[in-house]
Amino acid sequence: FRRNSKILRVPMTVDPERFSNVQNESEVKKITYCGNMGSLDNVDILINAFKIILKKHKDVTLLIIGDILFNPEYNTLMKQVRNLKIENKVLFTGRLNREEVPIYLCNSTVLALASSLSQRSSGSLPSKLGEYLCTGNPVVTTSVGEIPIYLKDNESAYLAEPGSVESFAFKLDAALSDVELSKKIGQKGKEVALKNFDYKIQSKMIINFINEF
Repeated sequence: FRRNSKILRVPMTVDPERFSNVQNESEVKKITYCGNMGSLDNVDILINAFKIILKKHKDVTLLIIGDILFNPEYNTLMKQVRNLKIENKVLFTGRLNREEVPIYLCNSTVLALASSLSQRSSGSLPSKLGEYLCTGNPVVTTSVGEIPIYLKDNESAYLAEPGSVESFAFKLDAALSDVELSKKIGQKGKEVALKNFDYKIQSKMIINFINEF
């Protein structure tokens, strides 16, 4: 780029309408993750943190949404679950279609994303995080990349230290323990998503940016 080039930063785009008419009708407490099962999202840390909070929150289930067919990473995570002896508390759904995802996310108690500190995460903002926030449910994630630019700990999300099982477990416990505060944080997170990540808002900003030239 030329030094005087104008730059527009588009963080991510989501479609909030996919989640607007989906009601949370589930009476089962669920922590849900949706995405790739590889190391970048540290699903193994999420599972270990879940094991810790089960001592206090015995009625919670961990839901992991993602492709499991011919997936060696799924086999590794399943082995981890068996070693921790929590097979009856962890459910792998397999791949869901686009219409099913909002239903599962909206009918969750807490949505989790334990992103790692990496070159990729240092310059990105996961689109799945935007979808999480659009549900209005509390989100537990990590303070990496651009996430803390938009989200504040204990205000619009629960932000854990990246790479720390103990920190992630602490935040999961906080999200499950104070229901009223979690609802407020979830709604504040939704406001952040509607203000910053709605594709209609972002498209207008792109058009206005182009029209400046």
